[in-house]
Amino acid sequence: AGVIATIAEKTVSVAAGADWTSTEIRVQRGQRIVISAVGEVDLGDNKRTGPEGLSIADKDKLVADRPTGALIAVIGDDNNEFVFVGQSTEFVAKHNGILFLSINEGNLRDNNGAFVARVKVLSNK
Repeated sequence: AGVIATIAEKTVSVAAGADWTSTEIRVQRGQRIVISAVGEVDLGDNKRTGPEGLSIADKDKLVADRPTGALIAVIGDDNNEFVFVGQSTEFVAKHNGILFLSINEGNLRDNNGAFVARVKVLSNK
């Protein structure tokens, strides 16, 4: 059992109206990523939600089987292995690349507000 070291730690504001927000953290395959989020956003029509999202239909959202408006992540800009984050998640990176965060919704244009996401990248070398 090795010591788990924190390689990077950053707090990022994820605007609900933005396409993808770069954390500017470059992760390597195999690193463990821990993300937790707080805050509330408006998805339009006064539908307000926290990072866990709402169970409303949206055929255009990127993660079809997860709540609309929830916080999601992806590594790099050339793959679509989207990761559901919600209020918090921990996962192992399958790719090398910059970590991006966004909102699980098809139409972001009428959104307001932002989630505040705390991102930690851990190594267990």
